[in-house]
Amino acid sequence: MVSTRDRLKQTIEKLVSLLKIHRKPNLKKKTNLEMGNSEDRLTTLETKVSDLITTLTELVEQLRLTNLAKASVSVKQRERLKTKGVTEEDRDGGTEEGGLLIGPSGLGRTRLFKKRIFPVVSFYPLSTLGLFGCMFFLFLVGVKMDLKMVKRSGKKAWAIGLLTFILPLILTVPISFYLRRYVAKDNIRDSLPLIAVLNSSTSFHVITCLLTDLKLLNSELGRLATSASTISGMLSWITLVVAFSVKQSIMSGPATWILLVVSGFVQVMITVYVLRPIVMWMIRNTPEGKPFKETHMFTVFLMILGSALVSELFGQHFSFGPMVLGLILPDGPPLGSALADKLDCFVSGLLLPLYFFLIGRRADLHLKDSANVWVLGSMSLLAVLGKFAGSILPALYCKVRIQDAIVLGLILSSLGIVDLTFYSRALANEHIDTDTFTILVTLVVLITGTVSPLVQFFYKPSKRYGVFKKHTIQYNRRNTELKIIACIYNQENVPAIIKLLEASNPTRESPMGVYVLHLVELMGRATPLLVEHNTKAKPTSQPTQSDRIINAFRIYEQQNQGVVTVTPFTAISAFTAVHEDICELVMDRIIAMVIIPFHKQWSLGGDIESIKCRNVNKNIIENAPCSVGILVDRGILGGTRSAMGGWTFSRVGVIFFGGPDDREALSYAMRMAEHPNINVSVVRLVAVESTIGNAMERKLDNDVVNLFRLNHTVETVGNDYREEQVLDSVGTVDVMHSMENSFDLVIMGRRQNETPILSGLTEWNEFPELGLMGDLLASYDFESNISILVVKQLGYALD
Repeated sequence: MVSTRDRLKQTIEKLVSLLKIHRKPNLKKKTNLEMGNSEDRLTTLETKVSDLITTLTELVEQLRLTNLAKASVSVKQRERLKTKGVTEEDRDGGTEEGGLLIGPSGLGRTRLFKKRIFPVVSFYPLSTLGLFGCMFFLFLVGVKMDLKMVKRSGKKAWAIGLLTFILPLILTVPISFYLRRYVAKDNIRDSLPLIAVLNSSTSFHVITCLLTDLKLLNSELGRLATSASTISGMLSWITLVVAFSVKQSIMSGPATWILLVVSGFVQVMITVYVLRPIVMWMIRNTPEGKPFKETHMFTVFLMILGSALVSELFGQHFSFGPMVLGLILPDGPPLGSALADKLDCFVSGLLLPLYFFLIGRRADLHLKDSANVWVLGSMSLLAVLGKFAGSILPALYCKVRIQDAIVLGLILSSLGIVDLTFYSRALANEHIDTDTFTILVTLVVLITGTVSPLVQFFYKPSKRYGVFKKHTIQYNRRNTELKIIACIYNQENVPAIIKLLEASNPTRESPMGVYVLHLVELMGRATPLLVEHNTKAKPTSQPTQSDRIINAFRIYEQQNQGVVTVTPFTAISAFTAVHEDICELVMDRIIAMVIIPFHKQWSLGGDIESIKCRNVNKNIIENAPCSVGILVDRGILGGTRSAMGGWTFSRVGVIFFGGPDDREALSYAMRMAEHPNINVSVVRLVAVESTIGNAMERKLDNDVVNLFRLNHTVETVGNDYREEQVLDSVGTVDVMHSMENSFDLVIMGRRQNETPILSGLTEWNEFPELGLMGDLLASYDFESNISILVVKQLGYALD
């Protein structure tokens, strides 16, 4: 039988021969060409056309039979795949449907939507970008993960992590064998134990992202959840790799399992002993503070793509290699911060949503067989209950509050991107069908959508700070140690902070404990760190910025031995949650005041503002369970000074209107008034109608003022007190201008009692965190080099 290709070739030859009949002869060879008469030519043409029609008819019939045969084979293949629980669309990644809303569950069922908005050809590039997003995301989270945390985790974290891993497996795996009798499909029935392991897994990536979104990463409960999820996540990851390998070996034979294990081990060894040394060499050759070289970054990107390719060639999931590579690389700067700076926004904002789109469009809520819903739902519920109980029981045994234990159980029960990735792998390997995949994805959405609001409702760390009502300087006994936290953003904050501490007059009768907290923004790592430094340690040959800050305070401590104790810390945390570290330190060390630098710095080259630092200051003012002082340093306009230079606050002024914040400011100034080299002047602004206001508040104000006058002005030369009567806010501004060049430091409260002499000033308030008077002195209307300390007593929060 002549093939279709041969038939087509013969037809083409006949067409060519037919065309030759009408081709004009070559004049040069006209004598050699024998031409017949016109009737012979017409007869020949009719014969050729008849033969051509016959040939084309046979060709069309043969093509029709061929297409029918192919269609028959295709139908048989589809029927055979349906019995296995897999469709043609599942094998090619489900590129014919959209997500949950634009996929087969929603708009994707309409022909117009699929043809005009999301045609089939658009899914291939979207799927590629989505898979790249998943790969880079898992790599980034691996880089940010600190494996040393497993060693540093205490017994509480180990107990919670192990039980969160073991208890769900004990509950779900035996039940999965029992429930197999209720499942009709062979591939789903055989995969129930694997589904049980999938539902019981915990991921460090998911827990860290959830804590970051809820801004609980720095809380005590967040640190415990991070440590426990690291332990249970590593065990779950190993278990899942083994489970997939065993399942694959059952389908393909034991040789496949051996090949997967050996190839995975080889890839891990190559990553650890080849790729990691190369990256470590790049890090060692990057000076501190300098950016990671572009050539080095390009090399790391090639490693990521190469490890994903090798994983696919070895039969592993494409994310296996990048995840291992991310885990063995060091977190933090310079590599971790550089990767986060270049990839975080692009991956999380663009590529990762495409991956979720890829997951969602595979799910079809119009289930073909809903008989397995209760089976899979009951297994997922048992897994969640197992994680919940595995978290609560050891937490309660370790004397964690029951409310915190419940929140911890909710956090560790959440699901996310890693679970979806393993579900997709099970679908691609034909371990589950589309209906099972849809049910599992829907359960992930329901569980995660329930956990987040419950955690936000039950856990509010700021409520625990309200029990500290007397953590203020005013109520700190004079013959006891005054404990202060000094927050530092950079080296420029050090001189003014040290001079303020010197002016605080530490003595042997009333020593001062200073907790220096260098705030470093978390970049390139997932877990925040609060590191306590040893002040007696020897200086390093290549000091970091933290080392230089600590050295300055070490010198200050040595110059004030016996009266000042310095305890330095470095807080590496996201600036949106670093106030949690400060609040925990306040509660742990019973701190009376937190001093924070103003976010704006004045210099001869211009003003420098940091929005991130301003937001940190606002969070501290709002949440700190003690008094807060905001130090506005404008003395640098007079020239550069060293941290231990001779410049000091010798003239201190206190502006007193009345109220808790002003009383706290005056109480702090009383300590300074006892310093032999400091003169303190208190200026009380009184309205002409002085009877306006709360009588109890006026009594408390008078008590503090009288205490200052009795103890610090009667027998002390240099300190003074005076009252200024003003009619309105204009008079208040005039008095402030008259003090412009009279002091080195002005102390005032952040909030004052309501009085007519302050009316109208709120319209000019640029920095509400400084209050009315603090904002006025820090404005451009005051061109002096005066520094300002705005004090907020515990109990008054930011609007």
